[in-house]
Amino acid sequence: MRRIEFRAWDNKNNSFCYGVEVLEKDLQGNWDIKDGMGKTCNAEDITLQQFTGLSDSKMGHIFEGDIVRVGKATFEVVFVG
Repeated sequence: MRRIEFRAWDNKNNSFCYGVEVLEKDLQGNWDIKDGMGKTCNAEDITLQQFTGLSDSKMGHIFEGDIVRVGKATFEVVFVG
């Protein structure tokens, strides 16, 4: 069974939140997303990307939205369904 894992692109700070596990509301009713390192991103400022279950040649995880090269062709990873 494939592990379900997410990362979040923080549009405001131009950085990733990896290992997104916890979703909670703050006192103002806004959803905050916390990564495994304790970094918090506001849900309005992020784009969630799901882990595909695949790894690249360097054993890095491949997520939705990643750009991958297969031979001389380049593709963006998208979930369809």
